[in-house]
Amino acid sequence: MFDISHFEKIKTSLPLITYGFDILMYDDEPILFHGLNKYGDRVIGSYVDVDESIPCKWFFHVLVTPGTLGNLIEGKHHIDKFLKHPTQFI
Repeated sequence: MFDISHFEKIKTSLPLITYGFDILMYDDEPILFHGLNKYGDRVIGSYVDVDESIPCKWFFHVLVTPGTLGNLIEGKHHIDKFLKHPTQFI
């Protein structure tokens, strides 16, 4: 689905949703969701893949502005394009 090999992996709690969790799309797992991190920044997350050999589930968590989140929810931006190129929406 996504090639994550070119993304920089950073160990931080910054993009983790700690409160205000809201599921936008669900199918056996929360597929698309948003909430706030511990600093009050808006975060959007998406279920990406599962690696059953580890076992491990992969998710994208991306910091977004309230305006960008609103545009994604209203369909003005497509979520696939956003997740592949999030810096284009800054």
